[in-house]
Amino acid sequence: KKESIKPISTKVEEKEIDEALHNLKRQYADYQDTDKLEKDTVSKISLNFVNKKGETLEKWTSYIGEPEFNEDPFWEKTFVGKKKGDVIDIKYDEKKLPIVLQVKDKENKPETLKVTISDVKKQILPDFTPETIEKLFWKQSEVKDEKQLREYIKDQLAVQKEQNELIKWVEEYVSKIREKFMSVIIPKTMIDEEFKSRVHSLEHRFGSKEKVQEYMKSMTEEQAKDFVDSIQKASAESLEKFFILNKITKQLGLNINWNDKNQEPLYVEKELYSKLVGELPGGDKKESSKKTTKKTTKKEEK
Repeated sequence: KKESIKPISTKVEEKEIDEALHNLKRQYADYQDTDKLEKDTVSKISLNFVNKKGETLEKWTSYIGEPEFNEDPFWEKTFVGKKKGDVIDIKYDEKKLPIVLQVKDKENKPETLKVTISDVKKQILPDFTPETIEKLFWKQSEVKDEKQLREYIKDQLAVQKEQNELIKWVEEYVSKIREKFMSVIIPKTMIDEEFKSRVHSLEHRFGSKEKVQEYMKSMTEEQAKDFVDSIQKASAESLEKFFILNKITKQLGLNINWNDKNQEPLYVEKELYSKLVGELPGGDKKESSKKTTKKTTKKEEK
């Protein structure tokens, strides 16, 4: 109760709404053939990695679009202004190349990367007029124009931010408790069972055990080991968090039914936040939430 706990914020900035609206428009964009590669185009490129003898070591295709231009100035510097059909020779240097343009075989490195611009399409973003909104979404929708759409996006972003901030808040709080007051030893058999469960979930997401194995084979030996280690680590941390939360909620007098499969998402996290800080900012009574936060925090400090 004496730990310093800051209330979370779900305030949504206008630039976040602009970005979400832009991403939504991209989902409904049209694409027209064009010759010149610009920042508002999406281009298909063929990659040919060759050694000193001119022999091909690896070959595949990739795409250049807005995400790449925003991620690394390399893309704009190298490709903007080029035309469909152009072939660009790039000296292979891992220190300068984005990771998506690096070969998987680290021992047999190429001398040159030959990039052919196979296709270029200009991205045409729609205007969200009332007619467009009705056509793209649904006629019975409560959202009728771009102003209402922005309000809807704002509400959805606030919900997402509350969930993300709440998870982060609990992680930080549990971390503090673990470092200062608790030591948790998890039996290896429990970690192994949690590991198996996570691998099974992964196989379900990929579609089959064989597809997971194919994914693992596409990695280097070191990458595959790191991938497995990360699942093992996550398994141990998940169990640790469960036992600590279980102990904390009991200490604070919270009645949590850990076997209730019908609990709403983040129920335990919300109950913990409510006990230590006050009402979540996403509630209807935002002003009273602030007062409750101050009052509860002082009470807990006493």
